[in-house]
Amino acid sequence: ESIAKALADIKAGGYQYIIAPVTAEGANVIASRVQDTPVFIPTLHRSSVSIANSNIIFGGIDYDQQIARLRRKANDRVGTCEDGSNLSYQLNSLIKKNTSVFFEKRVESSKANFRAMFKGNSSLDNASLYLNTPLVTSSLIASQLRANDIRPYALLSTQINYNPLILTLTQYEDRDEMIIANSIQ
Repeated sequence: ESIAKALADIKAGGYQYIIAPVTAEGANVIASRVQDTPVFIPTLHRSSVSIANSNIIFGGIDYDQQIARLRRKANDRVGTCEDGSNLSYQLNSLIKKNTSVFFEKRVESSKANFRAMFKGNSSLDNASLYLNTPLVTSSLIASQLRANDIRPYALLSTQINYNPLILTLTQYEDRDEMIIANSIQ
């Protein structure tokens, strides 16, 4: 209802373009109501919705492509860490679509007991671990792996961790085998 009202206000205001940072549900509402005005949706990639309107342009990240690129850097032993968010669920689904995952861990808070989580978990040695978690949580995971003498084959992340703060929040040894995809270049 709020999107429908905003679209009516936009039409009444005579605007020629719409920028709409919405979810997939919101994009579907817009697609069903806007046929002649150009709409830019920066929050979604075209592959995340089934909308055929040619007036809608998407600017979101192609996580499927990023996961495919990261998959080339992984070995056969794949694990994932996620935080329970919709995005981490989506990323895990993309990973599992073409990869067998032997380890999955949900870390819902950066205040979790990481030491207990990884202590004695030698199964992660030489494993490719996808960090589908926010920056601080990913940094804590990377440091706790090293602190517990776990040597992953690779730490992999999509653009969710593409942030210069990763250099401040981790030590060099924590990110030695870390690969972060991005769509900037």
